[in-house]
Amino acid sequence: MRELRLVLGDQLNLNHHWFDAVDDTVTYLLVESVNELSYVPHHWQKAAAFLAAMRAFATELKSRGHKVTYLRLNDSDNHGSLVETVQALLETHDFDAFSYQRPDEYRLLTEFESFEFLVPTQCIDSDHFILPFEEISSRFKAGAAHRMEAFYRFMRKRTGYLMEAGEPEGGRWNYDAENRKSIGASDDRPKLLLFSNDVEDIVQLLTATGLPFFGQKATQLLWPIDRRQSLALLEAFCNDLLPHFGDYQDAMSDQHDVDWSLYHSRLSFSLNSKMISPREVIEAAIR
Repeated sequence: MRELRLVLGDQLNLNHHWFDAVDDTVTYLLVESVNELSYVPHHWQKAAAFLAAMRAFATELKSRGHKVTYLRLNDSDNHGSLVETVQALLETHDFDAFSYQRPDEYRLLTEFESFEFLVPTQCIDSDHFILPFEEISSRFKAGAAHRMEAFYRFMRKRTGYLMEAGEPEGGRWNYDAENRKSIGASDDRPKLLLFSNDVEDIVQLLTATGLPFFGQKATQLLWPIDRRQSLALLEAFCNDLLPHFGDYQDAMSDQHDVDWSLYHSRLSFSLNSKMISPREVIEAAIR
């Protein structure tokens, strides 16, 4: 059977079980979707970063021997809508089955679940989150108020992270009271790892769409766009920033060119696109 598997722009996980073995009967599909870039206004750098990361991911999959179909925004086979693009490929390339990883966006999840594809279709887990999708409804009851602190403690107990004999390591659940120092003009500033990813061609392509992006355009992205860069940024955070992150995690300043970031990790894009996993970040920080 010939299978088409869709990989979304926020599912760039090289450690997903899909990629454990090369299978010539499987084709992976990545689509630069106009609909996904326009359902809400996006910042220029966010849009460019996702497309750059998707392209890097497709290149890596090909280098590992996987069959990949990559559709850019202006390709003729790209119909804008993900479901319509998939349906057209299923019809014209005689695939026998279609699979997709569960979208994080509820809007997109319901769109896929309600669409009738031409072939047998399967939705599988993204292998990313520590709390399984199936448990969300039991943990978060509709109509009830929920606090992050309670969920945080539950997950600490469940995973055993920073726990000793059922109690929090060090005897306290958090140290928020000590983590509110202000940063002065004379204080040392952190050393930041910044990347220089060329996205000029992507910005030109995005400009041609006429979509209402906001913020400042940048032809050089300082954000990581692949797993190698993401792991390098994680290592730099643990080595250079984590020792003082707690001290200044609420601090802001306009007195230095890195004060927009201070001691924060800047790993959110790597995590949101699944280039690295929550467990990797937690375990690296603990080590």
